[in-house]
Parts: sequence; structure tokens; C-alpha cells
Amino acid sequence: MYQRARRSSPRSKPGKRQRATSRFDSPPANVSASCSVIVCTRDRTEDLAQCLDSLARLKSRKQEIIVVDNAPSNRATEDFVREYQLRHPVRYVLERRPGLDIARNRGVLEARGEVVAFTDDDCIVDESWLAAILSHYDDPEVACVTGLIAPWEVETRAQEQFEFHYGGMSRGLIPFTMDFTQIRATDAGRAGAGANMSFRRSILLDIGLFNEALDCGMPTQSGGDSYAFYKVLSAGYKIAYEPGALVWHRHRRDDEHLKKQIYGYGVGITSHLVACLVEDHDLGALMTMWNLLRHWHLWRFIGKARGQLDVPLTLLVAELWGFFVGLWAYHAAKKVAAKSRQLFGQPFYTGATGEPATEAAFRRSRVSGKLSIDRELIQQEYGQIRIDEDR
Repeated sequence: MYQRARRSSPRSKPGKRQRATSRFDSPPANVSASCSVIVCTRDRTEDLAQCLDSLARLKSRKQEIIVVDNAPSNRATEDFVREYQLRHPVRYVLERRPGLDIARNRGVLEARGEVVAFTDDDCIVDESWLAAILSHYDDPEVACVTGLIAPWEVETRAQEQFEFHYGGMSRGLIPFTMDFTQIRATDAGRAGAGANMSFRRSILLDIGLFNEALDCGMPTQSGGDSYAFYKVLSAGYKIAYEPGALVWHRHRRDDEHLKKQIYGYGVGITSHLVACLVEDHDLGALMTMWNLLRHWHLWRFIGKARGQLDVPLTLLVAELWGFFVGLWAYHAAKKVAAKSRQLFGQPFYTGATGEPATEAAFRRSRVSGKLSIDRELIQQEYGQIRIDEDR
């Protein structure tokens, strides 16, 4: 099995292809739950093609697939999806406002399913992925289900560093369920990652959707998934982790992109904790920050000094620097998000009933006259917006 091989072999050789091959016995699916699978993407049609092909092989058939094209630089993704629709049922949604959490929110508002499941465009889902996720929604107290994220390949030194020395994205092979009585809500990031997560749509609407100031496309760079998990726990619901919901992720192949990724994680972790403090007045965020600085960053530097940690010093420094940048990044991102709303109009929503917005209705809404604004005007209006090419 993947995790067992990982423990028994502390180090793999770069250049040698290693792929997890295990399959888990998934629990029986909750056949009563409908699901919308949302893939947010930007200018990565080759990755998107493989992701959609894997979604087309899902055993569960009670789902719709929505591709949210976020602030594209060209029509390549739209043209590809339109052609793909001739072979498989896929919905295309254009979201011109840049930001991963903005794209996620647009997908949720467009969704028709009772459950909304998210994966990234650089991921390949297992054929039993959705069935394993839906099985946990038999419990009415479960509002969120996450799953195992395994490496699609470990061919380069950078991929080895991320998976075996930084822990990758996996949360292990043992299923668990958490709520606010078992874990501090500000530590909710332990539940999983955005490349493999799902929510009850009605509850996600109730807790306020994703925080637009977090994650890719904003100065915060990441953290949108962790803050959503935090909101679920704070509202009194449970999060279930199911390793049978398996997704394969393509890790960064070179050192430069890995360093950028680790820095972004450092920024995002602190940024989402600042959001907990600013938006929710949760003082537990301060304790989580202190524990992160003491038990993660400090001990990794000590391990490096003692020769016990085989991680380049540049990665440790990049992550620590990101931690401190995150202390102000959330405030900067809120300004960027506010300017975005002014430029494009408020996100369209049909009302308190949570009924899905249609593309036709969206075009008829009061923001329709602002949706054709081009990238040059966006950059003139506010140069702070940054779209992460590597998300």
C-alpha cells in the first residue's frame, strides 16, 4: 500500500517513476445524495483534459461536472470544454473575477447537487472517489468530507522533497471524523486540502461560502480550504476524512516552483488564521499561530542544524518568510477583493433559498455590463491582483 511503502522506504531515488497503486474498499455510497463536481481552472487545458477524463470514469452516475474558467487569458479552455461536451456532459462557466475562492463560489452558486465536491485541474480522481465521499453524508451532522491525496508521480528531487519530507497532501490511511469538541477549530486545516474536499451545498451557503480574500489569485496565495473547514467546525458540524476517496496529484517537478509553492503555503496558513481572528474574533487563532511557529518552524530549523532533516534551507526560509508575510497579506487581499467587487459588481446570487443561478440569469443581472472588462483595464485599476500560474 502507498502509505506503508512510504514508511518502509524513507527515501526514493529521483528519476525513478513511483506511483501509488493501492485501491481502497470504499463504503457503499449514499444513493440518495446528488452531487456537483466543480473543477476550477485557468489556462491549463492539458491538465484539465486528464482530470475530466478521470471524472468521466467515475462509478457514481448521479453527478454533474462543472468547469469554472477563472479569469482566462484566452479562449483555449472554453474551446476545449465546448468540444469535450460533444463526448461527455460537462457544464462550462466563465468567471472573470480572478481568485480561486471566487471561482469556487461561482461553482457553488451554479451547482444543482445537494453535495458540491472539489478537485483541482492537475488531479486525477479514482473511479470510486465520489462513491466514497457520498457514503459519509448519511450522517446529518457531517457537513464536509475530505479524502486522500496521493502523488501521481515521484520522479524528481522536488517531488521527493514535497512528498516525503514536507508530508505531501496526505492525511494518512485511517478514516476519522472531527468536530470542535475534539480539535481547536483554528486547527481545522488538518482535515484535508482543497484538491479533495466536498460540502453539503446548503450548509456551505449558510456559513457564507468561501472567503474571497483567500487562496490563489490573491496576496494570501492559499488558505481558502482551511478557512472553509474552520467555518464548518465553528458552526457545530463534523468533518469526515475518508482515505477511500482517492485523488492523485501532480506535484511540482522543479525546485523553483516547489519553493514558490511552499512560500505560498506559508502565507496562506497565517492568512487564514488572521481571517479567523479578524472576521470571527476567534482568539484561538493566536494559539494556533504560536504552536505553528514553535512546533513546526522552530523544530524544523533545529532538525536541519542537527543534520536530521534532509530539506534545503531555502525551503525552510521561504516557508517561514511566508508565515510572517501572511500577517498582513489578508488585509491587502481584502482591499483587492473589494476593488474586484467594485469593478465587476457583487457576486450574483438568486436569494436566500439557495436556488442555483443560471448563466442566462447571470448575464441579465445588474453586473452584466461589467463582465466584458479586459485584463488591461483590470491591471490599470489595481495592480495588486496576482493570478498564480502554478495553482
